[in-house]
Amino acid sequence: MKNILIFSTIALLLVGCDVHKKDMEDITLLDKSESVDFEATGRYDLREYILPAKSQTNIYQRVKLRDSGGDREYKEPYMINNDDHIEYLVDGDTIKELYDTDYTITDSKIIKKELVDDFYDIREYRRNLNIGDFYYIYEYVDAESVLYQVGYTKCKVTEHLDTQEILDKSYSDILHLSCEQESKEGVRGEFSERKIFVSEYYYAKNIGQIAAVGEVCTEKTYDKTYRQCTKTTKKLINIVD
Repeated sequence: MKNILIFSTIALLLVGCDVHKKDMEDITLLDKSESVDFEATGRYDLREYILPAKSQTNIYQRVKLRDSGGDREYKEPYMINNDDHIEYLVDGDTIKELYDTDYTITDSKIIKKELVDDFYDIREYRRNLNIGDFYYIYEYVDAESVLYQVGYTKCKVTEHLDTQEILDKSYSDILHLSCEQESKEGVRGEFSERKIFVSEYYYAKNIGQIAAVGEVCTEKTYDKTYRQCTKTTKKLINIVD
Protein backbone atom coordinates (compact mmCIF):
# COMPACT_ATOMS: atom_id res chain seq x y z
CA MET A 1 0.00 0.00 0.00
CA LYS A 2 1.02 3.59 -0.28
CA ASN A 3 2.50 4.66 3.04
CA ILE A 4 1.44 8.27 2.72
CA LEU A 5 -0.54 9.76 5.58
CA ILE A 6 -2.14 13.14 5.09
CA PHE A 7 -2.51 15.23 8.24
CA SER A 8 -5.18 17.91 8.11
CA THR A 9 -4.95 21.33 9.73
CA ILE A 10 -7.40 20.15 12.36
CA ALA A 11 -4.73 17.97 13.96
CA LEU A 12 -2.62 21.04 14.63
CA LEU A 13 -5.49 23.17 15.84
CA LEU A 14 -6.51 20.68 18.49
CA VAL A 15 -3.13 20.07 20.06
CA GLY A 16 -3.46 23.03 22.39
CA CYS A 17 -5.90 23.29 25.26
CA ASP A 18 -7.28 26.73 24.38
CA VAL A 19 -9.48 25.78 21.42
CA HIS A 20 -12.97 27.24 21.81
CA LYS A 21 -16.24 25.68 20.65
CA LYS A 22 -16.85 28.43 18.07
CA ASP A 23 -13.37 27.94 16.60
CA MET A 24 -14.10 24.26 16.03
CA GLU A 25 -17.52 24.85 14.49
CA ASP A 26 -15.94 27.19 11.92
CA ILE A 27 -13.41 24.58 10.78
CA THR A 28 -13.70 23.00 7.33
CA LEU A 29 -11.63 19.85 7.07
CA LEU A 30 -11.84 19.29 3.33
CA ASP A 31 -11.18 21.53 0.33
CA LYS A 32 -14.00 22.63 -1.98
CA SER A 33 -12.52 20.39 -4.67
CA GLU A 34 -12.93 17.38 -2.41
CA SER A 35 -16.59 16.67 -3.11
CA VAL A 36 -18.80 14.06 -4.72
CA ASP A 37 -20.79 14.86 -7.88
CA PHE A 38 -23.38 12.10 -8.01
CA GLU A 39 -24.87 13.23 -11.32
CA ALA A 40 -21.58 13.32 -13.26
CA THR A 41 -20.85 10.69 -15.88
CA GLY A 42 -17.87 8.36 -15.75
CA ARG A 43 -16.12 5.54 -17.53
CA TYR A 44 -16.39 3.04 -14.68
CA ASP A 45 -19.57 1.78 -13.04
CA LEU A 46 -18.69 1.21 -9.39
CA ARG A 47 -21.49 -1.31 -9.00
CA GLU A 48 -19.76 -3.64 -11.49
CA TYR A 49 -16.63 -3.72 -9.33
CA ILE A 50 -17.36 -3.48 -5.61
CA LEU A 51 -20.23 -5.99 -5.81
CA PRO A 52 -20.39 -9.35 -7.59
CA ALA A 53 -22.64 -9.85 -10.61
CA LYS A 54 -24.36 -12.88 -9.03
CA SER A 55 -24.94 -14.49 -5.66
CA GLN A 56 -21.76 -16.04 -4.30
CA THR A 57 -19.54 -16.39 -1.24
CA ASN A 58 -16.05 -14.93 -1.28
CA ILE A 59 -13.48 -16.54 1.01
CA TYR A 60 -10.50 -14.44 2.10
CA GLN A 61 -7.23 -14.73 3.93
CA ARG A 62 -6.97 -11.99 6.54
CA VAL A 63 -3.63 -11.19 8.20
CA LYS A 64 -3.12 -8.63 10.99
CA LEU A 65 0.21 -7.17 12.09
CA ARG A 66 1.19 -4.75 14.85
CA ASP A 67 4.24 -2.52 15.10
CA SER A 68 6.22 -1.39 18.16
CA GLY A 69 5.54 2.09 19.44
CA GLY A 70 4.23 3.53 16.18
CA ASP A 71 7.37 2.92 14.11
CA ARG A 72 5.34 1.22 11.32
CA GLU A 73 7.84 -1.63 11.16
CA TYR A 74 5.71 -4.76 10.85
CA LYS A 75 7.17 -8.18 11.58
CA GLU A 76 5.38 -11.36 12.59
CA PRO A 77 1.57 -11.34 12.20
CA TYR A 78 -0.46 -11.78 15.36
CA MET A 79 -3.54 -13.12 13.56
CA ILE A 80 -4.04 -15.13 10.37
CA ASN A 81 -7.52 -16.20 9.30
CA ASN A 82 -7.83 -18.30 6.14
CA ASP A 83 -11.59 -18.69 6.35
CA ASP A 84 -13.06 -15.18 6.30
CA HIS A 85 -16.40 -15.55 4.50
CA ILE A 86 -18.46 -12.81 2.87
CA GLU A 87 -21.75 -14.02 1.42
CA TYR A 88 -23.53 -11.97 -1.26
CA LEU A 89 -27.17 -12.46 -2.23
CA VAL A 90 -27.93 -10.59 -5.46
CA ASP A 91 -31.54 -9.81 -6.36
CA GLY A 92 -31.62 -7.30 -9.21
CA ASP A 93 -30.77 -3.86 -7.83
CA THR A 94 -30.67 -5.10 -4.23
CA ILE A 95 -27.66 -6.93 -2.81
CA LYS A 96 -27.37 -8.32 0.71
CA GLU A 97 -23.93 -8.84 2.25
CA LEU A 98 -23.81 -11.30 5.15
CA TYR A 99 -26.63 -10.58 7.61
CA ASP A 100 -26.24 -6.91 8.41
CA THR A 101 -25.46 -5.00 5.20
CA ASP A 102 -27.72 -4.11 2.27
CA TYR A 103 -26.92 -2.31 -0.98
CA THR A 104 -29.54 -0.55 -3.11
CA ILE A 105 -28.55 0.48 -6.64
CA THR A 106 -29.95 3.57 -8.36
CA ASP A 107 -28.93 5.22 -11.63
CA SER A 108 -26.39 7.48 -9.91
CA LYS A 109 -25.77 5.98 -6.47
CA ILE A 110 -24.97 2.87 -4.50
CA ILE A 111 -26.68 3.15 -1.13
CA LYS A 112 -25.05 1.04 1.60
CA LYS A 113 -27.03 0.35 4.78
CA GLU A 114 -25.06 -1.42 7.51
CA LEU A 115 -26.13 -2.32 11.04
CA VAL A 116 -23.36 -1.15 13.41
CA ASP A 117 -23.83 -1.44 17.19
CA ASP A 118 -27.64 -1.53 16.87
CA PHE A 119 -27.69 1.56 14.64
CA TYR A 120 -27.90 1.79 10.85
CA ASP A 121 -24.95 3.46 9.13
CA ILE A 122 -26.18 4.66 5.72
CA ARG A 123 -23.66 5.77 3.10
CA GLU A 124 -24.14 6.91 -0.49
CA TYR A 125 -21.45 6.16 -3.09
CA ARG A 126 -21.24 7.82 -6.48
CA ARG A 127 -21.78 5.14 -9.11
CA ASN A 128 -20.27 6.44 -12.37
CA LEU A 129 -16.64 7.53 -12.06
CA ASN A 130 -13.38 8.38 -13.76
CA ILE A 131 -9.87 7.95 -12.38
CA GLY A 132 -9.29 10.53 -9.63
CA ASP A 133 -12.99 11.07 -8.85
CA PHE A 134 -14.22 10.93 -5.26
CA TYR A 135 -17.04 8.47 -4.67
CA TYR A 136 -17.54 9.04 -0.93
CA ILE A 137 -16.83 12.06 1.30
CA TYR A 138 -17.71 12.65 4.93
CA GLU A 139 -16.62 15.16 7.55
CA TYR A 140 -17.83 16.07 11.02
CA VAL A 141 -17.07 18.59 13.74
CA ASP A 142 -18.77 17.96 17.07
CA ALA A 143 -17.72 20.13 20.02
CA GLU A 144 -19.16 20.62 23.49
CA SER A 145 -17.75 22.94 26.16
CA VAL A 146 -15.07 20.43 27.08
CA LEU A 147 -15.50 17.43 24.78
CA TYR A 148 -14.62 17.43 21.09
CA GLN A 149 -14.80 14.96 18.20
CA VAL A 150 -13.71 15.83 14.67
CA GLY A 151 -12.72 13.94 11.56
CA TYR A 152 -13.12 13.22 7.88
CA THR A 153 -13.21 10.37 5.37
CA LYS A 154 -12.55 10.67 1.64
CA CYS A 155 -12.48 7.85 -0.91
CA LYS A 156 -11.61 8.00 -4.59
CA VAL A 157 -10.78 5.93 -7.67
CA THR A 158 -6.98 5.69 -7.83
CA GLU A 159 -6.28 3.68 -10.97
CA HIS A 160 -7.43 0.95 -13.33
CA LEU A 161 -5.27 -2.16 -13.72
CA ASP A 162 -5.48 -4.63 -16.58
CA THR A 163 -4.42 -7.55 -14.40
CA GLN A 164 -3.56 -8.28 -10.79
CA GLU A 165 -2.15 -11.45 -9.22
CA ILE A 166 -3.47 -12.42 -5.80
CA LEU A 167 -2.32 -15.62 -4.06
CA ASP A 168 -1.07 -17.08 -7.37
CA LYS A 169 -4.35 -16.35 -9.17
CA SER A 170 -4.58 -13.78 -11.94
CA TYR A 171 -7.55 -11.41 -12.20
CA SER A 172 -8.36 -8.95 -14.98
CA ASP A 173 -10.10 -5.57 -15.21
CA ILE A 174 -9.23 -4.25 -11.75
CA LEU A 175 -10.36 -1.00 -10.12
CA HIS A 176 -8.07 0.32 -7.37
CA LEU A 177 -9.84 2.48 -4.77
CA SER A 178 -8.21 4.43 -1.92
CA CYS A 179 -9.59 5.90 1.29
CA GLU A 180 -8.06 8.30 3.81
CA GLN A 181 -9.57 8.91 7.21
CA GLU A 182 -8.52 10.97 10.21
CA SER A 183 -10.26 11.52 13.52
CA LYS A 184 -9.45 13.19 16.81
CA GLU A 185 -11.41 13.26 20.03
CA GLY A 186 -10.85 13.94 23.69
CA VAL A 187 -11.31 16.27 26.62
CA ARG A 188 -9.35 19.49 26.30
CA GLY A 189 -6.65 19.73 28.92
CA GLU A 190 -6.97 16.05 29.96
CA PHE A 191 -6.58 13.54 27.13
CA SER A 192 -6.82 13.12 23.38
CA GLU A 193 -6.82 10.31 20.84
CA ARG A 194 -5.99 10.71 17.17
CA LYS A 195 -6.40 7.99 14.54
CA ILE A 196 -5.20 8.04 10.95
CA PHE A 197 -6.41 5.40 8.50
CA VAL A 198 -5.17 4.66 4.98
CA SER A 199 -6.82 1.89 2.98
CA GLU A 200 -6.23 0.48 -0.50
CA TYR A 201 -8.90 -1.70 -2.13
CA TYR A 202 -8.72 -3.81 -5.29
CA TYR A 203 -11.88 -4.97 -7.06
CA ALA A 204 -12.19 -7.24 -10.10
CA LYS A 205 -15.12 -6.57 -12.42
CA ASN A 206 -18.15 -8.80 -11.67
CA ILE A 207 -16.25 -10.55 -8.85
CA GLY A 208 -15.92 -7.99 -6.07
CA GLN A 209 -13.03 -7.36 -3.74
CA ILE A 210 -9.93 -9.42 -4.46
CA ALA A 211 -7.52 -7.67 -2.08
CA ALA A 212 -7.21 -4.87 0.44
CA VAL A 213 -4.54 -3.33 2.65
CA GLY A 214 -5.43 -1.11 5.59
CA GLU A 215 -3.26 0.70 8.10
CA VAL A 216 -4.38 2.57 11.20
CA CYS A 217 -2.06 4.56 13.45
CA THR A 218 -3.31 5.65 16.87
CA GLU A 219 -1.81 8.31 19.13
CA LYS A 220 -3.15 8.60 22.68
CA THR A 221 -2.07 11.38 25.01
CA TYR A 222 -2.67 11.26 28.77
CA ASP A 223 0.21 11.98 31.13
CA LYS A 224 2.41 10.84 28.25
CA THR A 225 1.95 9.95 24.57
CA TYR A 226 1.42 6.39 23.36
CA ARG A 227 1.62 5.36 19.69
CA GLN A 228 0.59 2.15 17.92
CA CYS A 229 0.05 1.16 14.27
CA THR A 230 -1.59 -1.94 12.89
CA LYS A 231 -1.82 -3.24 9.34
CA THR A 232 -4.38 -5.64 7.93
CA THR A 233 -4.14 -7.43 4.57
CA LYS A 234 -7.02 -9.23 2.93
CA LYS A 235 -6.70 -11.51 -0.12
CA LEU A 236 -9.26 -13.55 -2.01
CA ILE A 237 -8.69 -17.29 -1.68
CA ASN A 238 -11.72 -18.77 -3.40
CA ILE A 239 -15.26 -18.12 -4.67
CA VAL A 240 -18.11 -20.50 -3.85
CA ASP A 241 -21.24 -20.28 -6.03
